[in-house]
Amino acid sequence: MPLQISDKVLALAAQAQAELAEQFSRIDAIAEENTRKVLAAFQKHRVAEAHFAGTTGYGYDDLGRDTLDQIYADIFGTIPIAESLYAKGAGLGTVLSFMMAVTALSLPSLVMLRKAVKPKLLAVFTGIVTVGIMGIGFLFNLVGPLFA
Repeated sequence: MPLQISDKVLALAAQAQAELAEQFSRIDAIAEENTRKVLAAFQKHRVAEAHFAGTTGYGYDDLGRDTLDQIYADIFGTIPIAESLYAKGAGLGTVLSFMMAVTALSLPSLVMLRKAVKPKLLAVFTGIVTVGIMGIGFLFNLVGPLFA
């Protein structure tokens, strides 16, 4: 039994689709670029059928899981974010500071350090690293335009 959709509704749908063609084209371009990034990461890490094999246990020393974790870090890690920030006009020093802070001052890093050092030493470490990262950021923002 055919759908009973009026010609008026079909005409409105066609008109809406035509008016949104530019937006759909942009979305398609973004999806295509993201697909290229994923495929490039798969190639870089030489993903093969064995990486998708079923496993038992808790996932420790699991080739597939370890490799896919690396791929995820490549696609969604600090480098793509830093590239985007720099492309949008953020200063080189700002981008470098972001990348250093994400690693050195992340919550997981500080939690692990807290288990190894006393709170006072952790506070000193955090302060020194923060000032150092900011100093490097200001320095690179200052001299960056000289090399652009």
